[in-house]
Amino acid sequence: MTLITLPVCHKDHVSSLTFAAPAQSAIKWQRQWLDFEVDTNSKYKGNTSDADTAWEELFSYNNIRVTGEELSRMNRTSVELNDGSGEYLAALDVFHHLHCLKLIHKFIHGKEMGTSEKVTQAGHLDHCIDAVRQELMCRAEVTFTTYSWRPDLSFPWATLSYPHTCVNWDSILEWAKSRHVNIFEENILVNPLAQIGR
Repeated sequence: MTLITLPVCHKDHVSSLTFAAPAQSAIKWQRQWLDFEVDTNSKYKGNTSDADTAWEELFSYNNIRVTGEELSRMNRTSVELNDGSGEYLAALDVFHHLHCLKLIHKFIHGKEMGTSEKVTQAGHLDHCIDAVRQELMCRAEVTFTTYSWRPDLSFPWATLSYPHTCVNWDSILEWAKSRHVNIFEENILVNPLAQIGR
């Protein structure tokens, strides 16, 4: 288990927040070329069934099992699985942020977002945009964006294709797969507070 120490800013001082994230063992860094150019093709872009499938495949192993000890080390609680394992339901935060981007993708292409009656579509999108904003500001990528001249423009054009140091996504996915739990399995989740059928 890897311990991470992060500086946390308070009014007049900096303290340390240390926590143990079980998935830290899955993190492998690699140099990767990212291409953000407007005209770049990506399986996640566009209003196609292939794009829809690509977005859905990102969530194949969203829901995972964690132990009570792992939750305790992170000072968290969760819903216990109803399978006698003594384990709990969790998800890596990256999946929540990808879920948010998927909803925004659906919205801009006029597709059904599947929001619940308790959350309006606008409210859900606002939540998602703010969640992604917070995550981007928390991680604060500081690689340079540079500029070049184009003959058809009077202002510099951003160069949006360059190398980054990235987490190996397949490694994260394999870790989540090893702990995957199907939340649609009958009786795996039982709400002790539910009034349904009483």
